[in-house]
Amino acid sequence: MKINKLIYVSTPYKSAIDESQVYNLLEYYYDANKFKEVILIQIYSNQTNYFNAQRILKKYHFKKIFIRGKIGLIFPFNTINWKLKKAFSNIITDKNFILHVRTEMLGYYVINALNWNKQPLNVLIDIRGTTVEEIDYRLKYGKENNLYLNIIKSSYRKLPNFYHTNNVAISAVSKALKDYLIKNNFNENIEINPNVVAKNFCFDMSKRINIRKQLNIKDEQVLIVLSSGGGTIWQKDKTIVNFINKRENYIILNLSRTAIKQDGVINMFLPFEKMPDYLSAADVAIVWRDKHILNTCASPSKFSEFAAMGLYVIHNNSVELIVQYLKENEAGILKNEMNEVSIDLSKIQNNKLRQLRAERGRKEFGIEAISKNYYKSYLKILYSM
Repeated sequence: MKINKLIYVSTPYKSAIDESQVYNLLEYYYDANKFKEVILIQIYSNQTNYFNAQRILKKYHFKKIFIRGKIGLIFPFNTINWKLKKAFSNIITDKNFILHVRTEMLGYYVINALNWNKQPLNVLIDIRGTTVEEIDYRLKYGKENNLYLNIIKSSYRKLPNFYHTNNVAISAVSKALKDYLIKNNFNENIEINPNVVAKNFCFDMSKRINIRKQLNIKDEQVLIVLSSGGGTIWQKDKTIVNFINKRENYIILNLSRTAIKQDGVINMFLPFEKMPDYLSAADVAIVWRDKHILNTCASPSKFSEFAAMGLYVIHNNSVELIVQYLKENEAGILKNEMNEVSIDLSKIQNNKLRQLRAERGRKEFGIEAISKNYYKSYLKILYSM
């Protein structure tokens, strides 16, 4: 059975994570001719957001539709309801379609629009994290408007019952998140799909040699990569720099948006397509986060990339998905404190072991594998209608 249309409704563009998790997936489906038509409905919150998304999306070939709206507050009279209702009326012409929606907050409006149009709920909702706990964390440590965050938190509590009533399929990024959602009264119709890795994330020895030469990194030196995306408050890159700097022949390559201005740190914020070259040059990656429920349930996109590139990963037991993967695949070490860390050079500088780690990572997180999993979910949704 070939599905006529895949319609992906995405939250406002924020960073390369959107490109890796949404745009690359849609382009992969487009190139594979899995659907008669692949359509992105890109929500944007302001003109800057719109222009950023447009700039990034120019290189992709699937159809794009832009809708302006804010999705934080959950209430039935938000204008995004009517905009989605109109869009669905124009592009959904039969029952052979799938709506894949990024976040349960946006899913609320998608389901409302379909119900108003009396169109089938052929919907898969991607839930990315523990939203209430994230809001609590931002209330405690962030600098945002507390009143607004509390209103969002209050409105969010309507969602479990809403999803029970409408009985749509849900995808969670980890088993820990699935368990959390069921415990918090979401329905049990939940698949597990971790964050995906684009097909260009492949270890390349020639890139490794060239980049290390550009960076003046000697063969015997260990290049440790940090890359936490937007410098989010619960990601603790800065806490480990002083410890690593005390080790001779260890150099830190910080690929995060937030620079770390210390000796022994190379700061580079790269475009998404350049990231694999520099990950090839690195030996070790560190994922060090607060031990908190929002991290326990996460599937960090950077970890998926590190695994697919065969990097040896140091982790502090804060993310359940990473803990299980490292234990099952011998792809790194787990320590609770940085002063417990020691690196076995025979494991990180062995090219055969690295290639093996990369193959396992791509099998687990590669776009080829995750796209098949999603497609099976799409078919299950259609067959159940």
